[in-house]
Amino acid sequence: MSSTPSPLATGKTLGNVIADTAYSAVDSSLHAAADGVERISDAIRAPPEALSAEDEVDGVYHSSLARLIDSFRAQLKRGLPFELTRSNFLSIIDALLTSKLEGGLDDRLYLLEHALTFLSRYPPGTFTSKQLQDKVISLLWYDLAHPPPSLVGSKYQFRTADASGTSIWHPEMGKAGSPYARSVQTLHPLPANQLPSPELLFDTLLKREDKVDHPAGLSTFFFAFANLVIHSLFWTGVDTSDPLKPHGDPTQPINKVSSYLDLSPLYGSSEADLKRIRLNDGTGRIHPDTFLDHRVLLMPASTPALLVMFSRNHNYIVEKLLNINERGKWQNPPPQDPDKKQAQDNEIFGTARLINCGWFMSSIFGDYLASILGLVRDGNSWSLDPLSNFRAASHEIVERGSGNIVSVEFLALYHFHSSIGAGDAAWTEEVFEELLGTRDWDSITPTQFRIAVAKLAKDPTRPPNTPPTTWPIGKYNRVDGKFRDEDLAKILLDASEQSASAFKARGTPHVMRVVEILGIQQNREWGTCSLNEFRKFLGLKPYNTFDEWNPRKDIADAGRRLYRHPDNIELYVGLQAEQAKTVMDGAGLCPGFTMSRAILADAVALVRGDRFLTNDFTAYNLTAWGMQDCTRDPKNSANGGMMGKLLGRCLPDYFPVDSSYTNFPFVVPSQMKEFLKKVGTADQYTFTRPVPKKRVVPLIKYYDVKNALASPGLASTVPDNAKIVLEGKGYLASYDTAKVNEADRKLIAEAFVPNAVVLKKHVEFLERTTEMLLQKNCYTLVGDNKKSINIVRDVINLLPVYFTSEHVLGLPLKTPDHPHGSALDQEVYLKFKEIYEFIFVDIAEPCTKVAKEDTVKRHSQYFQDTVQAHIQGIASEQIPLIGLGASAIHWATQTPHESNKWLKRLLDAGKGKSKEELANDAMALAIAMSVELSQALTHVVDTFLGPAPGSTWTPNIDGTSLTDPSLTAHIQALAQNTSDKDATTKLAKIVVEALRTRPPVPGTYRSVVADVAQLSKGKGDRVYLSFTEAGVDPAVWGGGVKLTDSPPQALFAGELVKLLGPEWLLNAVVPVVKTIFKQLKDVKRAPGNSGQLLSFKEKIEGTPVTTYLDYKQEPTFWSSDLTVTFTS
Repeated sequence: MSSTPSPLATGKTLGNVIADTAYSAVDSSLHAAADGVERISDAIRAPPEALSAEDEVDGVYHSSLARLIDSFRAQLKRGLPFELTRSNFLSIIDALLTSKLEGGLDDRLYLLEHALTFLSRYPPGTFTSKQLQDKVISLLWYDLAHPPPSLVGSKYQFRTADASGTSIWHPEMGKAGSPYARSVQTLHPLPANQLPSPELLFDTLLKREDKVDHPAGLSTFFFAFANLVIHSLFWTGVDTSDPLKPHGDPTQPINKVSSYLDLSPLYGSSEADLKRIRLNDGTGRIHPDTFLDHRVLLMPASTPALLVMFSRNHNYIVEKLLNINERGKWQNPPPQDPDKKQAQDNEIFGTARLINCGWFMSSIFGDYLASILGLVRDGNSWSLDPLSNFRAASHEIVERGSGNIVSVEFLALYHFHSSIGAGDAAWTEEVFEELLGTRDWDSITPTQFRIAVAKLAKDPTRPPNTPPTTWPIGKYNRVDGKFRDEDLAKILLDASEQSASAFKARGTPHVMRVVEILGIQQNREWGTCSLNEFRKFLGLKPYNTFDEWNPRKDIADAGRRLYRHPDNIELYVGLQAEQAKTVMDGAGLCPGFTMSRAILADAVALVRGDRFLTNDFTAYNLTAWGMQDCTRDPKNSANGGMMGKLLGRCLPDYFPVDSSYTNFPFVVPSQMKEFLKKVGTADQYTFTRPVPKKRVVPLIKYYDVKNALASPGLASTVPDNAKIVLEGKGYLASYDTAKVNEADRKLIAEAFVPNAVVLKKHVEFLERTTEMLLQKNCYTLVGDNKKSINIVRDVINLLPVYFTSEHVLGLPLKTPDHPHGSALDQEVYLKFKEIYEFIFVDIAEPCTKVAKEDTVKRHSQYFQDTVQAHIQGIASEQIPLIGLGASAIHWATQTPHESNKWLKRLLDAGKGKSKEELANDAMALAIAMSVELSQALTHVVDTFLGPAPGSTWTPNIDGTSLTDPSLTAHIQALAQNTSDKDATTKLAKIVVEALRTRPPVPGTYRSVVADVAQLSKGKGDRVYLSFTEAGVDPAVWGGGVKLTDSPPQALFAGELVKLLGPEWLLNAVVPVVKTIFKQLKDVKRAPGNSGQLLSFKEKIEGTPVTTYLDYKQEPTFWSSDLTVTFTS
């Protein structure tokens, strides 16, 4: 006979058994009570007249009391709907507050699970239950966009020539050749036969009575950019699709360009346009300095000149894309097969166009909108971000990338003719005189103007009927197919200097009379709404009186006599003669009030409706580098502007990094100076017209570079840069003063390495620290006893940090052995790298240098305070109090730094020098060492790991080569050889070869301050010393040098070699390399890109350099990642 097992035997606790028993008893009692009540109810109630099948529901009580008891019983089974526990309390707080601040729900707090549990336990069938369920379904539905915002595949990746498909679900929306939209319903009658004549309106309300400079200091450069924006969106033509109307249908106006900011003035709006400018050679390039919109040739020269900047930017971008080759799919040189070459060209061109349009968009929000809102005056880098993805209060994703169609109302709005400056007005007068044969602007009729423009368009010797590669800009012609840099620079510098005019009634130049008459006529023909109707559409209060429209008495009186009632004011005239805003916070463009509001609304609609600027503005479509390149940086020298970066890139010899002309070209320099004085940053910029730099001449021969480095006739920018971050005298400050600098150098070198004993300590520390970093930062792979490590990021780049902290500056580095330190190793490396770049590198993006001053100053100040405190402590034999208590604790609890000894030697030998000057000397050594030692090690280790896949090995005479596939095994054999006393010497010779061919620094710039006969250079010349080219000069080393030979001293170049000599660098590099290849058994590159230094080849001043990409995808000379595998 079997027995029922005890509940305790099944693993239940005694508490669970008691709870289960109690629940069963309560449940049975409730069931019995409900049944009893139901039987009593059945006995006393009257029988129903008839029962239908639907009435017979098993298990449903008829009695209300019985149903209530049964409902309570069911609720007990489900459990309480809500229990206030810590978990669900935190999830509610996150939903109500934290998620709003941090941009999303924390799903680790289980809000959805708590909500579904609540819903499952709530009494079903109730109104509240239905509402709750609807909310949950809505929430889950709105998690996703409906329809999806983007589609996968090359068909949807790039812009089409006519912009069709920009809206995926409405592919015809906004494409070139579409009709204009009508935004505002016209209800108020404006019969043309009762409106004032356009000629009378111009002469009364619009014609310029006097020229008034723009009140916020906007330059004509601003309006050159505005011209590109406007002409990217509007080009009125007529529908020519009807074969029965070969000249088009005049009753059906169309927009010949798209309704998107796709840079159509540059690229055109059809495949035929693209064929006129593209090279189709597999590189994605366009013909130099070309563009497609011939209308800009009739505008002031600054407009086409600025368009040339975007043309040059396109070719800069394609060159970078092809060099970086992020996905490794493009060939350089391009493939010979025509189909493959064209496919590659299409892909690179399409990617570059996306990036260039991204530039255009970023310029609109970084420069154009900043000027419109007056942010540029305040040094404010904030901008609207209409591209962002966010949700409404309902959790619904706010629509993006759904398309756009420009409207007739905004075509009427974008006529900024009253802002035309005096110089641009004179230019226009010359153009119109040539076109129309007269300067009597009152005599020109719309018919005459149309005939003259049509005649010009048909002239076979003039644009657009000539190749775009031949188009001039006014009097400026091309030389060898390109415009001269000095001509473009003159045009743009002039535009930045010249003030635009104020928006105002009676502000339009007389020469524009016929254009304004045509504008008024066109809007009447199209039935465009009135000004008040447009204001109502925007949600603005309509004008009730003419004085509200423009309080200037003569303008209001004229308007009253012409239009009789404010409701009759036409949109076109009303916008231009409306009262303009005054300069105030938030107002910089200062147009009429209605225009000001509408411009912002349109800017948001234009970019938010463009799929390629929103949903498909991705690092995949643009590449990671391209995405970074066209994204505005709020911390740059232009407070987030992009124009400085564009001008510095395309005309580097004419737009200096610190010039107002470069960073703030939309504001005249004299005004910008006053604005920046108020915000306290004027001292960071120059405001005089830049003087062109001389063209740089590269020096590539070994002895030319060697002589240049030793010549006192050449000067660098190092002293000026150093003085910004290291106040006072010192090695860097005396950089171009030969005798003083040599004395400073000798002081540093002899104090740092006074004898072989100290040098041995350096070597031992480097070896010991290398072993520690290798053990600390490696990680285990699955199987085969393999391990891996990022040898550059986690060992080589950190090694100089530890050495500098211990032997140079005495930094309180935070380590497992010294947890009270205040400096983290990776942070210290990045700080030193930024300081080094600021002082020594003249090739960085121009727009970043001024902005980096504050950052670099902060970094430098921390290091200076530390070392000065040490020097002060040594001088007074006291504990230095460096900063917070953690630093003092660090000093007191660890073994004294070796740096104390060298700083003591420096202090003793530097009699007569101030402690600040000695600290600057120590900083000079630390800055040079931190970057150059790591880069030297990186190049050597990368070389010794063997050639990258696909490289060609060319053996040297003795059969040993730096590109020999067996080189790694050879290096490991030397590193692990304990029997051969010459093994280290042999290794050192190969290290010399590696550093000769791959120096730590590729080159440096110098200016000639005194004639240098040896170099045939005169005062004012500029040269670039290519250490890379000098190290492989065939006249010195020949084509195949044996590693056992003793060639002339390899340059190695760089500041570390200048300070301590090449011997110290070799004494540092060789033992570290030996330790790495000794400790890492069977070391190999990790598979794929992880095992390569991510780099690309490019040219600086015509000389080849290797450029790396950092974690932000910004080009840099310093490598950051290389992963290897090894066996333990």
